[in-house]
Amino acid sequence: MRKKADGTAVGDSNHPNRCQHCDSHVTTDFCRVYGDQNDRVHRCTACDSLIRLREGSAAGLDVQTPDPETSPGRQGSERSRWSR
Repeated sequence: MRKKADGTAVGDSNHPNRCQHCDSHVTTDFCRVYGDQNDRVHRCTACDSLIRLREGSAAGLDVQTPDPETSPGRQGSERSRWSR
């Protein structure tokens, strides 16, 4: 499990407006629309792509679209060489 600077694990926050993955603040509306049945958000726009969020990653579902954290370059994090 990833750790924050203060040593606590990311996702241990009981604060309802925090992403369980990266601990970023999310709005109540984002939690209501994209979160799970308890309005908890497992991924947010700070740590995941909008396509994956729309597929259900924010609700904790496994989705088919590659994760930007494990597939570098797929979401613009690396430069690709399409031309010289």
